[in-house]
Amino acid sequence: MIGPCGDGPGTGGDTIAPSAPSALVSTGATSSTISLSWGASTDNVGVTGYTVYYGSSSVNVTGTTATISGLSPNTSYTFTVKARDAAGNLSAASNTLQASTIEGTSGSTSWVTQKSYASGDTVTYAGKTYVCLQPHTSLAGWEPPNVPALWRLQ
Repeated sequence: MIGPCGDGPGTGGDTIAPSAPSALVSTGATSSTISLSWGASTDNVGVTGYTVYYGSSSVNVTGTTATISGLSPNTSYTFTVKARDAAGNLSAASNTLQASTIEGTSGSTSWVTQKSYASGDTVTYAGKTYVCLQPHTSLAGWEPPNVPALWRLQ
């Protein structure tokens, strides 16, 4: 049924929001990530995805789990999740979850290729110590002195 103002294509006149996601929990944490899980929402037409909110950031996912990356070590974050349907209706927020990343590794390790580094990680390379500026997986050619966007000399 089309309302008096007319609904755009694809909405089908759906004005009913999905139910709120339930039982938001943390399923794990590293120094730069927090993994989350929650109960699925229901909708009269169908849930198309979820948005995870934390601080001033958010990330869209399609399932009922998410791993939020690029976080600071030893830091507490507050999370909520909302469901959305094809018409763009948003559910009420899930329960609020407070979760923390773990403390980063102490001391430096030697830089190696094919390793995932988190912001704040320290490594040694050619006798010098570097701090990781942004999360990445190291590749040959990305040695700390070669990529100042990824590493800062300490």
